[in-house]
Amino acid sequence: MAKRAESARSQQQNYWSKRVRSPQFKKGLRRVIGDALHDLAKRRVDSVVDAAAVKRSIQNWDFAGIDRDVVADFLVAAERHFTERLKRDRRSMLAILGPELADDVEALLTEDGHLPPFLDDFVAGMLEQEFVRKLLTDLIFTAIGAFNRRVNPLFGAMTTNMLEDQIKGFIRLFMPTLLRQAVSFATSRTNQRLVLEFSRAFVRQLLEEPVAHYAELQSPAQRRQTEVVLRKALKLKDADAALRRAAANAWDDLYGSLKHRTVGEIADVNGYAGDVTDLVVAALRLVFERDEVARFITEELTLAASAST
Repeated sequence: MAKRAESARSQQQNYWSKRVRSPQFKKGLRRVIGDALHDLAKRRVDSVVDAAAVKRSIQNWDFAGIDRDVVADFLVAAERHFTERLKRDRRSMLAILGPELADDVEALLTEDGHLPPFLDDFVAGMLEQEFVRKLLTDLIFTAIGAFNRRVNPLFGAMTTNMLEDQIKGFIRLFMPTLLRQAVSFATSRTNQRLVLEFSRAFVRQLLEEPVAHYAELQSPAQRRQTEVVLRKALKLKDADAALRRAAANAWDDLYGSLKHRTVGEIADVNGYAGDVTDLVVAALRLVFERDEVARFITEELTLAASAST
């Protein structure tokens, strides 16, 4: 009796192993999956997705089992590979985007805009930087020197060089007034068009620059230092909690904007029937290649058949 039952299970296991490879099984499975996806497309997201469960899952993410060094190695290798590919690409960003999208970007750049209300503080903060102060001082000193040499070609250069420290010190005395005037000029409503035009010209230059040039912005030494910083950042104790908070907040925003929409409005799930079928068939083939798993499923199917009779 036991041998007969084992023989029946073996026959069923062999049947399913061959059946999942047959075109008829795949065709029938695709029809079933297609019908299920068609019904899914009509349902609202909030009736399909348990938002609270997803958020709990995000908040309970455990990164303890992740080898940070392996992750860092992967990210570093990916960045290096991307950089090498970038170096070989001589196209501009506009060329990569394509003519239609490039026209949309150009239209966006030419659109009338306005400067944000915080611009005064932003520009003032930028001009307060020591680098900017030094740059303005050097520019003014250079202009004074050029004027002096033009007025007094014989001794102008000598006088300017001898009095460089005194002249720059004098310039620094008036720097606060100069900076206030610079901020006022940049943020004045009458000059906003100039600032916007400069911003547009800057963006256009960036978009028209060959993308290969962006790969050369970092020196090898800077790239190595960036990799060191990345490895340290991945090992920060607070990084996991910050990532969980960011992911949870992102999920809240995403779900809030999609929950009243149907699944079909978000994605054309009906078009995925073939891909899902291929994945399921591939998974079933892997299942029935393992004797213990195939035996378990066969036994369950046998029990289900006997229970229904």
